[in-house]
Amino acid sequence: MSLLDNSDSFLREALTRSLKADQDVSEWKFAIFSLVQSIELALKARLRNDHPILIFTDVDNPRNTLSMDKTINRLVTISKVDFTENDKNALKTAREWRNLIVHYEFEFSVETVKPVFAKLFGFLSTFNRVHLKREVSALLPKQLWNKSIEIDEYANELLDRALKRIAEEKRKWICTCIRCYYNTFVSDKDVDQCYLCGHSEETVVCQECGEGLFASEAYKVNYGKWYHHTPEGEKLDYWYPHLCRPCYEKHLQKKEVEDEAD
Repeated sequence: MSLLDNSDSFLREALTRSLKADQDVSEWKFAIFSLVQSIELALKARLRNDHPILIFTDVDNPRNTLSMDKTINRLVTISKVDFTENDKNALKTAREWRNLIVHYEFEFSVETVKPVFAKLFGFLSTFNRVHLKREVSALLPKQLWNKSIEIDEYANELLDRALKRIAEEKRKWICTCIRCYYNTFVSDKDVDQCYLCGHSEETVVCQECGEGLFASEAYKVNYGKWYHHTPEGEKLDYWYPHLCRPCYEKHLQKKEVEDEAD
């Protein structure tokens, strides 16, 4: 079975699972997982078109194929594939949701998962048309193709409603939701909620660089006390309740230097 055949098989499985999800919501996680697998295999198939060896981690020992991240990197650097910002958003969504499904216990609603499925399916359809020169609609039985259209229409309706509400309430502080990855999360003085999928979460500010982030993304310095040496030789006690990842990593490096100095 070729990479494309395998990708198509996972795509059909994803849509079949989405049909079953009408009676059993838990089927959605398998639908999303299968769709992400289809995307990863389609990416590798495009890379393989340039040279079969490129899909392997070690070209001198071609046994294990690349991860999705490394496949994307080679597509950009070697195949010169130009991913749009929407493409990058969809690929990030794919990686994050597969990670959630495989490694974490999490709850989701139909309002969350259908827009995510629509986003990923839209990327896969476009990638197939632009980079693999084929139409996904021709690869699917009519029932499965109709299901993909239904999911897309549902997601578009939710998005239209969310954007309309944002406009009506004159919300200005909008960011990308950490759960559905649509630009419909409102972070304002009286609300921290996605108007599309309903995800609610506190937003915080990195105490070092001032970057806004979700509370679940924030890193905390958990040493009990954080000491900083002043030019005068004094030690000042610092506590950082919220740090973004880059600032957190900088502080870890800084602490290692100071610990060695002590």
